[in-house]
Formats: sequence, structure tokens, C-alpha cells
Amino acid sequence: MNNSSENALYGVRWKLCADDGLYYDSPCERLCDALGLSVKAYDENTGEGGFSDFDRIYPWSEIKRCVLSKDENGSTRVSYDLKEKGDIFVEIPKHYIKREVKDGYEYRYISAVMREGFMLDPSFSENGKELDFIYVSAYELNSVGGSSSGEIPLYEKTRREFRELIKSNGRGYALFDLRTLLTLQNLYLIEFADRNCQNTIGGGVGKMLQPAVRYMSLCDEKATNRIVISELRPATIHELFVNSRMLICGKDGVSIYNRLITDIQTQDGKTVITFDGEPVDITSEMYVGASPWKTGSTDRLSYHTGQTVCIGGDDANKIYRSGVKYRGMENLWGNVWCHLDGINIRDNKTYICNNIEDYSDGMEGYEAHGIEQEVQTSNDGIAIPAEVHYIKNLGFDRERPWLALPESSVGIEKDLAYSEFLRNNSFGDYYYLGGNPKIDHYVHGGGFDHYWRCGLFTIRGWIRNEQAWYLYGARSIYKPL
Repeated sequence: MNNSSENALYGVRWKLCADDGLYYDSPCERLCDALGLSVKAYDENTGEGGFSDFDRIYPWSEIKRCVLSKDENGSTRVSYDLKEKGDIFVEIPKHYIKREVKDGYEYRYISAVMREGFMLDPSFSENGKELDFIYVSAYELNSVGGSSSGEIPLYEKTRREFRELIKSNGRGYALFDLRTLLTLQNLYLIEFADRNCQNTIGGGVGKMLQPAVRYMSLCDEKATNRIVISELRPATIHELFVNSRMLICGKDGVSIYNRLITDIQTQDGKTVITFDGEPVDITSEMYVGASPWKTGSTDRLSYHTGQTVCIGGDDANKIYRSGVKYRGMENLWGNVWCHLDGINIRDNKTYICNNIEDYSDGMEGYEAHGIEQEVQTSNDGIAIPAEVHYIKNLGFDRERPWLALPESSVGIEKDLAYSEFLRNNSFGDYYYLGGNPKIDHYVHGGGFDHYWRCGLFTIRGWIRNEQAWYLYGARSIYKPL
């Protein structure tokens, strides 16, 4: 522990949004020993930033990458030599928290030691056992249930399938959960004193072409490495490009996975896209779109927090085609939505579980909470009056003050320019809780097509347990039980 900060207290507060717009752009204020501290994420576009006064303050000072592997007895071993063979995780040390909502403000505090009115961050307690550390995968889950660089994230699996794959690594491994997400949000909020991670760190991988039936194949071809579609529109021409990856979909879902685009030619109203890999058969029922990026896009960043340059597509939205990293964790928002465990939905109400070994798609071990969450009925629209999902305030449960679930949302009720105001202030993130009694659980962060709506606070309660999609992936955690 950094003893110089052992007895210090770090906090932040912001004014609650009173109605649609009022106080929405109210800035965060640093509190206690956080007063006067500064931080700036590294931006590869400018070469600026890459410092944080919190690098010398516990617990941030002790957050580090490590390698998890198996010893000769099959137990999980932690090494800080990143050249060793194994899965790359981020170690986060135990700390204590306090959260209050009073006098029109939300307050957050972190302490290295227990204080009156504080509690152990719930991520560090499992079935009555207090943990010194928790571990979050540095990368999105790969096809063998690990965390490594240079891999295509695993997708098109149900939450249950992801959960079981991760658990096969051994006791203590689990799907990324609500408590861990809230821990990361808390660390971020107090460090950056800003609710909008796309402004402070980076846009993430959010402006790629979602597979679209408007780009159906115009012809059938056998054993080919190309697909001929109608000419890419100006609005999407920057969302598929050479050296990006693509999916080829059919009427029954994805048919051809994650091919690298090697060439794009447009002539006579047609676009010909050439891709790598084994030749395939293309039919006129197939259509194209982008796919998730490989992990490791942020490896070249010398600092633990920041964004890369745009990978391609030279337009005004290229800021949403950058890899992002917070404290060594890559793409906590953007690229793929990550299934969220420890929180289930029944009849448009959410229930929580505080034991990773009890996580399931069922309701045993899950409890109701005291936050009344707004239920929504629309999931459509960007920069139109139907865009109603920006987080307004986070709910507060006096029995569980740490439980900061979105409570309400803000919509565009004035004009379309209001969308820019909403996405650049407050959280700037989206909150969905679908008005459908068959919805079962949440995903987190936003996918490669989710644009400015991606973020550390973005969650979507719009998913059924049997649902698998090319936009839905996973991240893992480990706890030494």
C-alpha cells in the first residue's frame, strides 16, 4: 500500500439532474484529498496526456496487469511477469467506499481503510470471505475462455454459454458482473471527476457498419473471395475499409465470420469487397457488415489509460473508431457488448445476486432492490426525437447504497441539436430497460455500431437468456475464493 495515502480520503460529487436538461451539464467537483489533483488520459492522436496524480494514491497505485495461469496442482497462480504464459488480467486491491445522495447531489468516496459510514466495496466479499484482490480480464473473452492479445473476441454465444466456458477455467472464475462494473465506475468517477468517459478517455470502437440488408449480394459466386454489393452510401462508406474486419450474413444469421477486407473498389454503382481466407460460396441472400476488432489494439499505448488513433475511415466520426483502455483494461466500452452477470430481469424489474457461485439464468439467490427504474418501450433512433435513453440519474437504495443502477433517462424534447448537448455532458451514456416481460438480463458497454451511445455506464436490459448475437461478447473476472 502507498502509506502516504493510507489515511487520505478521496471523493467527488455532482448535482442531480432535476428534469430534462436542468443541471445535466453540471460539472463534477473533487472532494477531500482529491482537491487540486489532475489526470489526463493519453491520446495517441496528439501525443498528449498520459498522467494521473492518482498513480501514487491507493488503490489506483496498486492496480496492475498480471498473468493468471495454473500451477502443478491446478490452482490459479498470479504472476507479475507479463512475459509468462497465461491469461492477462488486471489486479485491483481491496478498498472501502461510501456513496450518498443528499441535498440535490450524489457523493462518492474511496478510502484505503475502513471509516465510519463506509463499507467494504462489495466486489471484495464472496460468501462471507473478504478478498484482498479481484481480477478483471484485460481483454474481451477469446474462443477458449481466456484473455489475450491478438484474438478475435468470442461472440454469438448465450450468456449461459459464456458463463460455463469461463467457469471451466476453475473455481473463482466468473462472467463479468454488476458488482465489478460498479467498482470500475466508482474508481473512474473519483479519478477523473467526470461522468463522460468518451470525452475523458476516448470514443471506443463504435462507428462501424452493422450488417445491413441494404448491402445484399448482387450475384451468386462459387469459391470466391469477394462479394459484390450496391454502392456504399456516403453515410457508411467510412464504416467499412481496407484492413477492417467484416461479417457476411444470411437469412439465418452470420454465415462467414471475421474476414479481413483486403480491397474495396466501387464502379458503375457497385462496390466489390475482397477479403482474405479460404474461398467461400456467396449467394444473393447474403449481406455484409463490420465485425468486432481483434484484441490488443491498445497494446502500443505506453500508458495504462487512453485511446489509439483511428484504425480507418477518415470522416468526422473517426473518433468512434479507436481502441480505448482504462487502467490496463481494453475496450470496457465499444467493440462488443459484454453480457453482465449477477443481475437478472423479471417482468421489467431487476434482481441482484452477491455470490459469483450462485450466478445463473434462474432466480435462486437473487433479491429485489429498492430502486424504482424507469421502463422504456423504444430502442430506436439516433439524433431524432425518439432518442430518449441518455442516463439522467442513478438510483439510490438506502439498504444497498453501493447499488448505482440507472434510475431514469433524458430524451430529446427540444430539437435535434439537443442530442449533441446530451451526449457531451453528464454521463453521455445510454440506459435501456425494455418494456417487455420476457426480457431476462443486461449487456454492458455498447457494440461496434453503437456510436456515441457507448460508455462505461451504458447498459441494455433488452436481452433474453436464449439470445446470441454477433454484437454480444463477454469479459471474465477471477476471485481467489
